[in-house]
Amino acid sequence: MIKRTYEELEPYFPAGHFGVTCKRYHGKDETGAQKFWIGVSEFEPDGGADWAYDDNPLEKVYFVLEGEMTVTDKDGNKYVIHKNESISFPPNEGRGLKNESGKPAKMLVIINYPWCDLFCSQPDPDSERHQRRPELQGHPEDDRCRCDH
Repeated sequence: MIKRTYEELEPYFPAGHFGVTCKRYHGKDETGAQKFWIGVSEFEPDGGADWAYDDNPLEKVYFVLEGEMTVTDKDGNKYVIHKNESISFPPNEGRGLKNESGKPAKMLVIINYPWCDLFCSQPDPDSERHQRRPELQGHPEDDRCRCDH
């Protein structure tokens, strides 16, 4: 069991994001979580993230803790997510994200790790190709891995 407090979290600033400070509670590097990571993103007014993820095989959930956030889909439809509301994204569904409220907003972010991470070892440093974990070859869900072996 691993307890984390907000005060101990280190900020990071992902590419394609603006006017936001992100902090990760749980993940591989933080607590050893293997299947997902969870963090908090604090958006200044007009902060957000550029269009992204339409080529990303991960599932995502955003849960607004304070304020509100506006999510834009590929067709330009806008969804305003208020405090205590969430929005989820299946794999390969893109989104734009912006705090259009004029007030700060805070959002919980939950994202799974690629399925490949469960069934593959780290890539060889001299190659981008992954290797199957020998102990998991033949597992009933082994074929879900999408990386190029």
